[in-house]
Amino acid sequence: MQQLLQPAPTFVFLGDNATLNYEMVLYFVSRINLANSCSLKCRSDFDKSINHQTSKTASDQDQQHSLLVNAFNEKIQKLESNFQSLERTTSILDIIFEIQDLERFSMINHLGKFHNRANTFKRPIPQKYVVAIQMPMNLPEPLHFLPL
Repeated sequence: MQQLLQPAPTFVFLGDNATLNYEMVLYFVSRINLANSCSLKCRSDFDKSINHQTSKTASDQDQQHSLLVNAFNEKIQKLESNFQSLERTTSILDIIFEIQDLERFSMINHLGKFHNRANTFKRPIPQKYVVAIQMPMNLPEPLHFLPL
């Protein structure tokens, strides 16, 4: 494709992100190719008038020219759709920013766990201690106990 289409000027790619300038790239590529095809058409018309070619070869050249124009249009549409799909996807820069935000939030949460701003009153948590005591020998009569 690089042999068929002349590249866009380098100042188009000097920006921060070339995918943002896809309209400018398409404009320059289409303008250059349109100029090339027009110059080819003018040359072929000039050659026809000089050489007095027959109508059959002229129609063949016109047909080839129309096929070339259609091929260029298809390539331009394909390039445009590729640039638009690139524009819709997340870029590496977006991923880097997301990672930095996550790291920042995790650091804030980590520091928040160990360094509280407010002085909280820490109450001792009551703990239950179980002590085994022997059962008394003299039990009241009306009470019924179940052995454990």
